[in-house]
Amino acid sequence: MIVPPDAWAGSVQDRTDPALEALAASVKPRPRQPPPPPEEPPALQFPDSPTWVQDWLAPFYRRAFGQNRVWCQTWWEHPEAVLTLDALWRAWEHLGLDGATGMSVWLRDHYRPHMDALTDPDGPMRSCTPERHQDRPEPLPVGKPPDGLFS
Repeated sequence: MIVPPDAWAGSVQDRTDPALEALAASVKPRPRQPPPPPEEPPALQFPDSPTWVQDWLAPFYRRAFGQNRVWCQTWWEHPEAVLTLDALWRAWEHLGLDGATGMSVWLRDHYRPHMDALTDPDGPMRSCTPERHQDRPEPLPVGKPPDGLFS
């Protein structure tokens, strides 16, 4: 038997418990709290990587240059050096906030491998000396992959 909606709706209302109605009326929705404002990022120790290289890294990094290590005083002429030193500075700023093991992690995971690669005799500054910049070699030759290969 099919009961029309108005017939069963009335019967449900007749069976409503007054205590439940009173409880439902007493529950007020909580006002929505606005999200907390975003936290300000911690202040940087150095405003940029060139300042960090000049004021912190250069006085700290003390190595003999020659057959086993190379460096170019105009390091910004080497795109790989720029990227590497900027990454080192950013990691130094971030990991320096960890007062427990941050600097140890930075030394192990960032400083040593990156500086070793950067100053390697076959690295991006291979044709330079600390006193003289030599034009960088040609970029890595690459071909164009076939259309659709990476789609």
